Amino acid sequence: MKIFLSKLIPTISVLAHLTLSFSIQAETDNFNDGNDTGWTRYTPVTAVSTPTYSFPQGSTYRLQATGAQNTQLGPARVGSYLPNAIYSSFYASVDLVDWNNSLDQIFGLLTRMSSPGFGTLNGYAMTYATRTGRSALGQLEILRITGERGTALAGASLDISLNPQHDYRFVFVGTGPNFTGKVYELPNLTDPFATLTGSDATYGQGLAGFFTYDNSNPATNPVDVTLDNFVLLDSPPPSLEIFLDQNLFINVSWPTPFGGWSLETTTNLSAGVWTSLQSDVFESGGRFYYSADGSIGNRFFRLTHP
Repeated sequence: MKIFLSKLIPTISVLAHLTLSFSIQAETDNFNDGNDTGWTRYTPVTAVSTPTYSFPQGSTYRLQATGAQNTQLGPARVGSYLPNAIYSSFYASVDLVDWNNSLDQIFGLLTRMSSPGFGTLNGYAMTYATRTGRSALGQLEILRITGERGTALAGASLDISLNPQHDYRFVFVGTGPNFTGKVYELPNLTDPFATLTGSDATYGQGLAGFFTYDNSNPATNPVDVTLDNFVLLDSPPPSLEIFLDQNLFINVSWPTPFGGWSLETTTNLSAGVWTSLQSDVFESGGRFYYSADGSIGNRFFRLTHP
């Protein structure tokens, strides 16, 4: 018998008997409503590049823009951010579900944003550059952005290639001057596909969202990326604790400050079919608990947030 903790929507750490202090400030959007209500669209060069926002299958968020017709204003670039959620410490994640890999473009998460606009955007970003036509490998970076221009933090750059036939989750965490970026290849959210760390104290707080921009030369190409399952927290998400007792019962628990989260289970990660266990969850001593017979074979567990 094997017992697993799966980390999906959002990431859940595989940690046993850990006590942490949790915050519950959170913003999430899975775009299943087929709109971006509550988001502000970042379109700084509409005069020379036409942006398009769409919702494929009514459940993902596609950002596109035509190639810039006047490179004096810079390349095509487009994004979205939450206008009223200001965070200092943050945990931000988003799923990369599709992109045009024939384009030399950069896309990723934006955090601690301020002054969003033409030539004024400041903040931090975790990005992937396809580098199509320029390099055999793409590039993952953590950037400090000043006036819409990005500079990689020292040591926060890694040459990798993402497969456009696969889906990935980007996770970006910031506490004080310290940053960690991770990429997971879905559905495996236990082992990161790539990890970066960096440090910078320029910006202490700000908004969050995501973006893409044309990285080609002479910067006249379009951009095209599709995202899903955005999560923004002011601390990493709750950790599930799990143990097998002397009666061979599985016991799963997590802290009660995360009462908006739901426990789900599956016996097959690849199948992607999850069953809610929330009706069998009970509360005691500041924690939520679930208990079940542990002799029935492989089990995977996750916490999800609406």
